[in-house]
Amino acid sequence: MKTVTIGKQVWSAVNLNVDHYRNGDPIPSLTGGAAWKTAGSGAWCDYGDDPANSDVYGKLYNWYAVHDQRGLAPAGWHIPSDGEWQLLIEHLGGQLAAGGRLKEKGTRHWLPGNIGAEDSTRFQALPGGYIDCYGSFIGLGEFAHFWSASEDRWDDLDGGEMPVMYALAWELWYNETSIRRGACLGKRCGLSVRCLRD
Repeated sequence: MKTVTIGKQVWSAVNLNVDHYRNGDPIPSLTGGAAWKTAGSGAWCDYGDDPANSDVYGKLYNWYAVHDQRGLAPAGWHIPSDGEWQLLIEHLGGQLAAGGRLKEKGTRHWLPGNIGAEDSTRFQALPGGYIDCYGSFIGLGEFAHFWSASEDRWDDLDGGEMPVMYALAWELWYNETSIRRGACLGKRCGLSVRCLRD
């Protein structure tokens, strides 16, 4: 696996593109649409159901695959926690600046106007888009969404809903230098994954 050292962390320098868990069990492959919408366990797909996209951008995984006890990351690696993402971002000057330092330069993969992309870290973040909880593909070339391995609790302040756990992710956009923390209530969404060495 191609790697990059940033501070005291060693990251994969490419998006994850595996179709088996660490223990050798296959991860189910699904297409967009209804099949993805109803998935309640680990799954992956190619953006736009086109395998050529996974060759460039890696596969999109739902959070159930990220959190599966069989291990999505290869041996010696893990899916970074929200706190480990935050360490990376702090090392790169905070959320407002870190996005540009992580994004691949130019417009080979990113949309024109790839603001502030300098890739000074050689992380080479690519805009793989995502698949939403309803099975629709969104944003290839426009943004990158990376899962963390962390959850947080959401409480409805009006008291009308039971507390739920949502998954945390980090987002990069073609028209910003920042990186933003996102909360995904729909764990069926399919996002990109980067790995961190143990």
